[in-house]
Amino acid sequence: MEVTTDSHSLYGKVTACRRLAGTRIAEIDVANNGHEPHHLEIEVPLDAPVAVGADIRFRPTRWKLFAQ
Repeated sequence: MEVTTDSHSLYGKVTACRRLAGTRIAEIDVANNGHEPHHLEIEVPLDAPVAVGADIRFRPTRWKLFAQ
């Protein structure tokens, strides 16, 4: 995952953040055109500026999809 300021990246609001075995996991709500937001969990580098309530732009480098 790459934290970026590029306008052509995914954009959301950090709703929670926790540490897990040397990494941080951030929960992100991504906008959905006025509907309920999509909820994502991403691994964030320890030095990335991520805080609960902050906006974040990111570009995934790998991903997994899970059915609800």
